[in-house]
Amino acid sequence: FVGGSGGKLHEILDVVYGKNCSAQVVLNCITLESLGECVEYYKRKKEYQVEFVHIAVGKSKKVGSYNMMMGQNPIYIITAKRVVQDGN
Repeated sequence: FVGGSGGKLHEILDVVYGKNCSAQVVLNCITLESLGECVEYYKRKKEYQVEFVHIAVGKSKKVGSYNMMMGQNPIYIITAKRVVQDGN
């Protein structure tokens, strides 16, 4: 699981896959830049199947006698796993 990369997402993933090319990776991104880095990385990794999930959360806030739903930052959950090829 990668929940933050400090701008070093490509390096982190290279280390993970260097240790185990069949590792299943789950990443949580809250910025468009991190999401873009993830998309860019996996475009070059055709041997991995990647799934992107977008989650939107609302949290209630009391406004007078009413409850209003306030949108929170969206979260992107990316799962990548190696697709086994014939003989690989």
